[in-house]
Amino acid sequence: MVGKLRKCLYGTRDASKGWQAKVHSVMLGFGYTIARYSPCLTYHRLGDVVNLFHGDDLVFAGAPGVVDEVIRGLGSHFQLTVTVVGAQEEREARILNRVVRWHDTGWSYAADDRHVQILLSQLGLVDCRANATPNLLTHPAEGEELTVLDATEARAYRSAAARISYLAQDRPDIQYASKEACRNMAHPCAGDWRRITAIARYLRGRPRLTWWFRNQPEPEGFVVMTDSDWGGQVKTARSTSGGVLMNGG
Repeated sequence: MVGKLRKCLYGTRDASKGWQAKVHSVMLGFGYTIARYSPCLTYHRLGDVVNLFHGDDLVFAGAPGVVDEVIRGLGSHFQLTVTVVGAQEEREARILNRVVRWHDTGWSYAADDRHVQILLSQLGLVDCRANATPNLLTHPAEGEELTVLDATEARAYRSAAARISYLAQDRPDIQYASKEACRNMAHPCAGDWRRITAIARYLRGRPRLTWWFRNQPEPEGFVVMTDSDWGGQVKTARSTSGGVLMNGG
């Protein structure tokens, strides 16, 4: 006997796709527009409200009255647990384990520093001496690039590199070092392991980073800064390019 599902099974790709389609249909019904480059972002031009959703976590940014109206509308479609952050509401909330706080002078956003503690514990570096930089200051010793890690060590390396990469989304100070650590995830060697411990030692001294978005007049444009280190990768002579896009400052 073959049966046809009337609803998606939890945890399958169809379930995720169906949920996104449901959220889109509701937001479109409220007059929102789906962003061109990210289906997880919708916005309402007239209400000046932006919505970001990740799974079943929905985040709205806008004027209190407009956001309250959206929450009431969503309540007719979904069962909600609501936390409102602002001057007359809660002062902080966790969004995907990031801490968002309201201040009299603006907003702050902090990465989830629990990943730093987990990383240090996994590497046995909880009480290590901190580094001033996440990057290696010396080239790998002779033979380190040829000494391939065994299966157990390689698994630990990939786990640490993946955690650092996740943390680097909110930590620009380790993004370059994280990128370098992820280059050789397929076949890590002893020299790569030194790179991981260098990042961990840096995070030991700087376990958390906070972004500040201070109140300011409406920006008149964007400021873009770029840079490159031509041939900076010693082994392959590859270059790394980076940039910063600022709306205000």
